[in-house]
Parts: sequence; C-alpha cells; structure tokens
Amino acid sequence: MLNLLFPRLCPACEMVLSQGERDLCTTCRHELPQTNYHLFHPNPVEQLFQGRIALQKATAFLKFQPNNKVQHLLHELKYHGQQSIGTCLGHWFGALLYESHFFGKIDFVIPVPISKQRHRLRGYNQVRKFAEALSLQLRSHCMTELLVKTKDVQSQVTLNANERAKILFNTFSINEDSPVNTNSRILLVDDLITTGATLESCAKTLNNAAYHHLSIAAIAITDNT
Repeated sequence: MLNLLFPRLCPACEMVLSQGERDLCTTCRHELPQTNYHLFHPNPVEQLFQGRIALQKATAFLKFQPNNKVQHLLHELKYHGQQSIGTCLGHWFGALLYESHFFGKIDFVIPVPISKQRHRLRGYNQVRKFAEALSLQLRSHCMTELLVKTKDVQSQVTLNANERAKILFNTFSINEDSPVNTNSRILLVDDLITTGATLESCAKTLNNAAYHHLSIAAIAITDNT
C-alpha cells in the first residue's frame, strides 16, 4: 500500500521503479554515460592533474553534462539527501575497479571533507556513502578523520580554474591524531571533477605531509567533448 501511495522513483529519470529494481531503473543503468577511464592509462583524469600533484592513478566513473542524468543524480545526492545514490554508485564503480585491478591494493579510501558549518546545514557529506561503498568493494577501509576542511568557502560554480585554486588554498589540513601512516596507499574521492581544484588542494595537503601513495577517483567528471 505504501508503494502505491508513495512509489519509489528512479533518481536519474524520476520514473517509477519496477519490482526488483533498486536505487536506479534498468534503463538508466544501461544509459548512464560511463567513462571507462579505469581501463586505460594514461586517461583524461590523469592528464588533468599531470604536473599539478603527485599521483599513482586517477579516474572518474561517469560523464557529467548540463541537464543529463548524471547531473540530476548528483543534485539529488548533494541537495536532497538521497545518500543511497552514493552507495549504489560506489558499489557499482568499486566492483569495476576491483575486477580491473586498476588501483591494485588500496589501504584507505578518503572522501573529500566538507566544513563543519556545511555539515551542520546539510546534515551529511555527500561523498561519504560513495567512499564507504568503494572501500567495501576494494577490500579497504573508509577513513574520514585524516583530512579536515578548516574553513568554508563560497560557491565555486562561477569561478575559473585559477580563481578556484586561490580560494581553496590552505583550506584543508591533516589530523595529526589519524591512525593513517604515510606509507598507506590512499584513494581520495570526490563527487564531481570540473577544474580539479578541490582534489588538487586536498592532494597537495597530503603530499606536503609525506603521503605520496595517492590515487584519485570521482563519481563524475565534466564532459567537454
């Protein structure tokens, strides 16, 4: 009865989920534009960060374009509390990464942190469930205590790459009480890569603290093709 009154909808297309469908409808699972960047090296994500930070590997799962299903998914995840989207995509992508052996052995999966102020307003970090699901598939551990966002920043939507880099400078710090040692193999994850400024700032903070076994993964990357 509850499903009749409040049917479960696919967060990508807003169609009613059929019996047996979970989180995403079958059509969207087939139509979401995957990058397949984890299947080759180098790839566009690695090239984006080349010369900017020290990385082992880098990839992103989906291609983001204005008004496509990926944008709708990320909007629902980030602003409407649909954290199951992160869990679904994390398990899906994590299984692909594990099967491809793209990252080898990962010790810790670390979601890009949000500020305490943003966490109070939103109630959650939109990347955390994605990171937790990835860590399960990669047989590693999700660690949220290593990186700390020390200050909130303005929206970066209208900023170019240089402006984003400046505003994110010294935004993150290392929690000295974290049990993660500098020899650990770390996978840093975020929801969306546009200019890469946020991940670059996080990675530089880790590199400067002698964490050099670092890789990157994101739910999506802006598709300029």
